[in-house]
Amino acid sequence: MRIVIQRVANATLTEATTGTVISTIQKGLMVLCGITGTDNEVDIDYLVPKILKTKLWGAADKPWASSVVDMGY
Repeated sequence: MRIVIQRVANATLTEATTGTVISTIQKGLMVLCGITGTDNEVDIDYLVPKILKTKLWGAADKPWASSVVDMGY
């Protein structure tokens, strides 16, 4: 399993062929996840808390002080 995390001001998930909007978010994280046949629930149980606790926001004095949970996203 591989993940790519990107901070976003907003993001939209759109169905490619029809252009139908499936979901939208405001400030937060967009997580792209690649799953293979050998991945299982143990992998998910490991990665989800790790994503939620990753410190990606902060201020000038503490640049990486807050996680997605800390920010309420």
